[in-house]
Amino acid sequence: SGEPPFSQDDAARHLRRARAGEVVRFEWRRRNADGSEAWDEVCLKRARLAGVDRILAMTRDITARKEREADLARSEDRLRATVEASLDCIITMDSGGRIRDFNPAAEACFGYRREQVVGRALAELIVPERFRDAHRQGMERYLQEGRPRMLGHRVELAAMRADGSEFPVEIAITQAQGADGLVFIGYLRDITEQHEARRAREQLEAQLRQAQKMEAIGHLTGGIAHDF
Repeated sequence: SGEPPFSQDDAARHLRRARAGEVVRFEWRRRNADGSEAWDEVCLKRARLAGVDRILAMTRDITARKEREADLARSEDRLRATVEASLDCIITMDSGGRIRDFNPAAEACFGYRREQVVGRALAELIVPERFRDAHRQGMERYLQEGRPRMLGHRVELAAMRADGSEFPVEIAITQAQGADGLVFIGYLRDITEQHEARRAREQLEAQLRQAQKMEAIGHLTGGIAHDF
């Protein structure tokens, strides 16, 4: 089949390459006598021993490493599925402020496709222009001094969509050590509806207070008119 565990044809091909003088390295999944499977790292090398050409086979059991790799791959698949299905925007960026990942919820919210934003500066895309300098300075200050002013806290900020319109978001930022260095993960939620509901409630409360004032004035003027 060409994939591990290899067939006899694959084994013959590796041996031919070794006989031709090539140092051949590959990984091999073997089946033990009890039916269990294990992984070997194999190196084939031609050598002349006691005047006879031989093929030396050096193997190292890498079963534990392959199992760890498989566990990591499954974990990454589960994490990817979680991020893709999340209702919240999840945006990952590197220590230079460049976007590394942009989940479907972020695409729908901000109006950008993932391939349009990966590798670009976050500040230039979703941070309103008047706040960009503060954003950059905050990143630089954290990298230099390690002051986690926003890490681990939920705060409300203004964000910007692809069409330039602004809207309020609730954001929480965490950090993690990635393979290429420090990464920041932002979890954002559009809270426009909550803001509108709050403004409507504040307007109703203001109207109620005004009505109560007018009612009190009415009672007062009515009492004065009665006294006269």
